Amino acid sequence: MNTTKPGQRSAYWDNLKGLLMLLVVFAHVIYQLQLSSPHIDRTVDYIYIFHMPAFVFISGYFGKSEKSHSLESIVKLIFLYFIFNSIVGFIYGFESLLVPMYSFWYLLALIVWRLTAHHIAKFKEINLILFAVALFAGFYPSIDNTFSAARIIGFYPYYMLGYQLSTQKSEELINKKYSKRAPLGLLLFALTSGAAVAARIFFEYKDGDLQMASYAMAQGNFRAVPVYEIMNNAELRKQLTTDDILRADVANDTVTKVVFGNAINASSAQKRYYFDENGFIRTKTAPVQIDSDMKNGLLYTRLKKADSVCFIGDSVTEGTKNGGCPWYEPIAENFKDKKIQNYSKGSCTTSYMVQRTDEIPKVDLYVIAVGTNDVRYRDESMCAMTAEDYTKSIEKLRSKLAEKSPTAEFIFIAPWYSTDGDPYTKLEFSEKTEMNEQYSDALEKYCKEKSLGFINANGYIKEKLTYYPDRTFLLDHIHPNASKGVEMYSQAVLSAK
Repeated sequence: MNTTKPGQRSAYWDNLKGLLMLLVVFAHVIYQLQLSSPHIDRTVDYIYIFHMPAFVFISGYFGKSEKSHSLESIVKLIFLYFIFNSIVGFIYGFESLLVPMYSFWYLLALIVWRLTAHHIAKFKEINLILFAVALFAGFYPSIDNTFSAARIIGFYPYYMLGYQLSTQKSEELINKKYSKRAPLGLLLFALTSGAAVAARIFFEYKDGDLQMASYAMAQGNFRAVPVYEIMNNAELRKQLTTDDILRADVANDTVTKVVFGNAINASSAQKRYYFDENGFIRTKTAPVQIDSDMKNGLLYTRLKKADSVCFIGDSVTEGTKNGGCPWYEPIAENFKDKKIQNYSKGSCTTSYMVQRTDEIPKVDLYVIAVGTNDVRYRDESMCAMTAEDYTKSIEKLRSKLAEKSPTAEFIFIAPWYSTDGDPYTKLEFSEKTEMNEQYSDALEKYCKEKSLGFINANGYIKEKLTYYPDRTFLLDHIHPNASKGVEMYSQAVLSAK
């Protein structure tokens, strides 16, 4: 039997620590190559799954002695932390001595664990308590890298497990024959791998959708990125990079997909959601700032005259993808004295609206934005397949609504522009864009002949998308997000003469 005597080093534990150190070095060497190969990416991810919990477990196992939590030992750790963290901090810059740089968080964590573990280990269900605290601490952005709090709490369960492993039990495990240990180890490996794969399939997350995707780099460490604060705090947003905001977006999509069954874009983040007798209610978007030129525009002047308005359209008008925020909501917030109604349906074409005019309310002004799906879908059973057919459907829609409201005024908005990468069209991007322009020109000609209001907002939208990343305004190929997206669409329509 290979028994380790007091004061004697254990070859088993030395080899285990050495292996973990090599894995850390190896992972850091190939870390920069993650994007070049999915195999390298998975290798790094796999090492990061277990290497720190294993290190902490070993620290807990060797932290049972009186010497480990003696005054001399703690002072040494404090000295090492302040000396080396300060040196690195002065070189690269840091916020505070209490915010550890890079891996120096481990020294702070060891100080806390060694000072507290021998006091709390006597509690009966301490492992369950530490696990619960670690789990729920992740929901509080205020628990961050200051004094290494997030890591101290998050890794404490592993430290306690190592602390509670007795030397006798450790020797028994070490001296068991590999033929007895291997099957159990392989079984545990298979079960955990199976659970990980099952969770990946069930939650449908992709690479990068893990917890660390919601964290941003700060002085060599990761800090929590609160989604709501990003979307609503302009000062905070100025401090973050595009990559930070993208990480928060991905994390928010993952969480809302799991909780609600559908991903809700981060731009829809609100301070609170609630129910009333009408169902799901959210906070309204901020009113768009309307300048003097916009006040002279067609939509503004018609809205000022009308007492009641109905916006008719597809998913852009319905707010299908952004949490129920229609493109015109920032405008409507400036006209709270008006009775504004919405009749829209995601994926609808012009013929869909023609067939349902009985359901559309009687109002003073109709603002109609349909046609982009006629261009995109190319389905003869539901789409106007030519520009001529499109204007004929528009005339049927107008005529039926005019019968209902003879004095009503009409504004038609050109079919919305959609970007490249549209998965719902069979057309090449150039074909789709050209056809969209043909339909828009035909609608403009029709409106002139009938003396109807016409607005083409696509030039304004395309110009914005030329100078800013699509993600600034869009959730995908066509749908505006609930913040800058609907604001930009509102500005585009208001700016048209």
